[in-house]
Amino acid sequence: MEGKRKQCDAKKYIFDHGIKVVPRVMNKHGTVTSLQQVDHSCPIGLHWEVSPLEISRPNIKDKMHDWTSSLPPDRYEVSLIDTYIKISAKILTDVPALITWAPKYPSPCTSLPTLIYSTGPWTKDNLVTAVEFFFQRNAYHLLAQCSHPQKHSDPIPLTEILPNKAGANNADSRMLHYCPHQSCAGMDPDSFRSKRKDVNNMDFLDKSKIFLYRTIGLGETIRNPIKTFREFSRYDGRMANRKGSGDDKTPADLFNKAPEAFRKRAWILINIVLAGHYVWSEELLEARVILLCKEHGNPTLLANYRPIALCNSFYQIINIIITSSIRGLPETYAVLEFSQHGFRGCRSVQLVTQKEHWLLKQAMEQDTKLIRVDFDSKNTFNSAGHSSLLKIHEGFGVPDVSLLSSIYEHSTMRIQVGSKSSAAIQLDTGTVQGSALSPLLFDLFINALLRLLDSTGISHRVRGVPD
Repeated sequence: MEGKRKQCDAKKYIFDHGIKVVPRVMNKHGTVTSLQQVDHSCPIGLHWEVSPLEISRPNIKDKMHDWTSSLPPDRYEVSLIDTYIKISAKILTDVPALITWAPKYPSPCTSLPTLIYSTGPWTKDNLVTAVEFFFQRNAYHLLAQCSHPQKHSDPIPLTEILPNKAGANNADSRMLHYCPHQSCAGMDPDSFRSKRKDVNNMDFLDKSKIFLYRTIGLGETIRNPIKTFREFSRYDGRMANRKGSGDDKTPADLFNKAPEAFRKRAWILINIVLAGHYVWSEELLEARVILLCKEHGNPTLLANYRPIALCNSFYQIINIIITSSIRGLPETYAVLEFSQHGFRGCRSVQLVTQKEHWLLKQAMEQDTKLIRVDFDSKNTFNSAGHSSLLKIHEGFGVPDVSLLSSIYEHSTMRIQVGSKSSAAIQLDTGTVQGSALSPLLFDLFINALLRLLDSTGISHRVRGVPD
């Protein structure tokens, strides 16, 4: 075996001998530091207020003990105080069962239950659940509402452990969506996503008339088929080598060296998708996410982590092809503002830094004032709503937005926490960090803000100094 490995290409060796040798050949052996502890506020149980009149009733405490006796003591902790009753789950995944139990066994007091929270620290069995709570809550659509006539917002994500399937070693889990308002207080798994295609009021953009000039012309398309296998090979050759794989366990190194017959079938499938005759399933669109710590000074805060998506190979290829089809259009029609430098050909952030240095020098020589404003929007890349993102693309004339919508409509992610994987988290906001298409989509999205600023008449320049 070793002799054969020396004689043939290492990537061909991967395909010949299976996925188990990928870490060995790629020299990838646990390079991501695992998350050990999380400090974040998560729901841990329910709380009932007890009035002085109720606590004065005879045998009230005995009734409370009888009421809570049906709860397993190894899973829940009950606190009976004169002013309240508190039931806390020892494992966060037991909270949904407690919420389901509460209406079936009404409490001796008249008050309705409310959620109680704890900041942890969360470790071991509770670690993955805390991660799921944080990222699912950030992924909700801005207009997420339950099905109640009052249309309550602000859903609470919970994790439920599913029964083991026959032959499965690990129990699977799923995300639930709980409405905490007193008039509702129930699970609402589907309705919280019913408005994910709705867009908040964008009249201010229409009034500024930013979509009335320099937009992509009619007749353009991003659904053109890949005409030759040679052209397809150029696209799949752009997938980054020596990178982690998605859930398909097929890194670019393996895909690029697959037999020609396999890759030709992939080429046919990609053209079927581009023609609109096949829509990706949730399994193919699902990303495996690893967390990279941005602030090592406080690694227990999830806000200090950047989620990097490892996408399936077919998903990556279709994104590379769509990116190639779109990329030239904003430049041809001058859609992007002059101040846009990120992710553009012949431009870079270094040019902006050089320009800033030059402007400071000019201001000093001319003895004039130069006002610099640094603006850092929190978590922008992950918080752009999909409906707003696509609406702005339509405004700029991006063709075949329905193809982009079919990708984002069913997108989910599972976060890798050590050796464990989270439940599937539904995404209604954010662009995928790790996808070749995301930077371009975000450039077009943020371009609306740049045009809006320019429409005020306040230019981003220094008088007397050329752009």
